[in-house]
Amino acid sequence: MAKAACFAEVSVAFCLSMKDCQTKCECPSGTAECNGECVDVSTNANCGACGNACTSDQTCQRTAPSGTIGQYVCMCPSGSSPCNGQCKAMNTDTNCGGTTSSCGQDCTVAGTGKTCQNGACQCPEGKEFFTGLNKCVPKCTGDLQRDPNTGACVCPVLPGGVSTQCGDKCVDTNTDTNNCGSCGHACPSDQTCSGGTCQSQCPTGTTKDEYGNCKCTDPNLQFCNGQCMDPATFNTLNHCGSCDADCSKDIGFTGTAKTVCVNDPRNNPQYYCDYCPLGQHFAGNGDTCPFKCIPDGCNIFPENNCALSC
Repeated sequence: MAKAACFAEVSVAFCLSMKDCQTKCECPSGTAECNGECVDVSTNANCGACGNACTSDQTCQRTAPSGTIGQYVCMCPSGSSPCNGQCKAMNTDTNCGGTTSSCGQDCTVAGTGKTCQNGACQCPEGKEFFTGLNKCVPKCTGDLQRDPNTGACVCPVLPGGVSTQCGDKCVDTNTDTNNCGSCGHACPSDQTCSGGTCQSQCPTGTTKDEYGNCKCTDPNLQFCNGQCMDPATFNTLNHCGSCDADCSKDIGFTGTAKTVCVNDPRNNPQYYCDYCPLGQHFAGNGDTCPFKCIPDGCNIFPENNCALSC
């Protein structure tokens, strides 16, 4: 330790005990009196003053020109701030907006869910601060609005008094064709939603009966597959005897669809689906004798090599 300059060889301790020597004793430049000795004030143990010790992660650094008061101070490494006796990295959630000389804000203390963004505690992307709960909550999107009491994103009451949340949309499931009765239940393009159910729109030339089904205004026509048809035309494979008689969907005992719309004036209805035309019938067992159409009155005998007998 350096001795104080006081009458050349007088010790600092002796000098300080002598009143008339107080104005004559001083430590050399760059040192300070500390417990009777002159100590270097550029060290971590006595940084800028006697006993001002830097923490383990700080270093004693010059902050002012030599010879000025407070020229040495304890400083954290570059990019960090002094926070409660320790150095913390800047622009983190626990040291947001800190500088090399002062600690920033701790975004985690209040439990708001805020994070450090651009030097300030802010809610993350997609969230906003709701004062009622003192925390960040998801932003309301689409038709949803913030409930001032709970902070939840809810649907406002629609003019009809019914409002159902479907995703971020608010709809009336009684009338919404894309959400008829429930979310995601869409009606076909030729139907509307009424009372929460999909209902057919009756085309021109039709009206609805007492059950809500479309019917032709012309009593001679029948409403069939979205159009009015003359029953006299029900003589095809798709409409064989009636609107709904589709031979391609009429599966018989062979396990295959029937392929003929039979015209039999003796039958009611006159037209019906079958495998064979009028005057023939289906015979065989599907095993040793394949099924095939044969004339009425004839038969096939498996024991006779499937020979036809009439």
